[in-house]
Amino acid sequence: MTQAPVVEKEKGQQAKDAALWLDGCLVDLRISYWRGKRPLAAQDLGLKEEQVPDIFTLGRKLVIPREALARFERVDARAHYLIGQFTFPFPTGHSRFIPYSVLPQVLTELKAMKKDFDERINGFLDNYDQYRQDMLDKYPEYAEALSRGYSSASDVRKRFHYDYTLYEVSLPRNIRFKAVEERDAVADAEAKRKALEQAEEEYKRQFQAQIDEFLSSSVGKLREAVGDAVATLSERIKKGDAVTKGSLDSLKRTIERFRALNFVGDSAIESKLAELEKVIPDSSKRFEEAEFKQSFATALGSVTSSLLESDISGVTGEYKRRLRM
Repeated sequence: MTQAPVVEKEKGQQAKDAALWLDGCLVDLRISYWRGKRPLAAQDLGLKEEQVPDIFTLGRKLVIPREALARFERVDARAHYLIGQFTFPFPTGHSRFIPYSVLPQVLTELKAMKKDFDERINGFLDNYDQYRQDMLDKYPEYAEALSRGYSSASDVRKRFHYDYTLYEVSLPRNIRFKAVEERDAVADAEAKRKALEQAEEEYKRQFQAQIDEFLSSSVGKLREAVGDAVATLSERIKKGDAVTKGSLDSLKRTIERFRALNFVGDSAIESKLAELEKVIPDSSKRFEEAEFKQSFATALGSVTSSLLESDISGVTGEYKRRLRM
């Protein structure tokens, strides 16, 4: 893991600029690996360049068995799924906001996946020559075309990368105008000062708007997941379908995830979920009891009502007031 140092705050920086970082930080996950493909040339197909019409473009050729690289696809998918489950999209490129409440767990799993990824690289390179020979033996009629697509094992190694970085961001502050003032007339320097100050204020305004949208989106996504889980179970009960242990476990995981990621403090929904959690039975057999089935449906309905009645802007507004954002 490469962990970037937290951006140092300048002296005098107001707390509101760093308020969000009391509850989490940004994580940037970057995974890349060789796909075992090379550009396909006309000669690979026994053609001359002029025989390929301008309206056609040649694709790529696979020079390594597909299954040899599938293991890297699986690690990549697992890592991005993990990040997707426990983070929120943040308005700074590929970065995701991760609450500190789940950071230790996520870092532990990312570290384990990186170790797995690195071990898979070593295993792949140890068998690289054999993979190449297997392809040549399997497709002897294309041996010449395949041979042109191989690089050395050391060059291939450079195509594999697994890294994640933690960091914060801060608004620009205390722009220095000394050089401007020394070089230009005072009046001209003052005009430039005002222009830069206006630019800084505009940037802050835009950044704050992005933060507002981020907070609303984060609360909305958590609520959406709860709403989907509750609606699915409510529909099963309404139709008289069997409620399985798997569906109850899924509901429990949704509640646990909401609680872990609720950095904004959506107390209205969290309290309703706490009430619902108390009545989730250990066995799905309880739903054979008509009275229990009705009471559980009522508890689900209470959560749904809270989702509809509680305004997201009220939740985000309270969060910003609490942290003086």
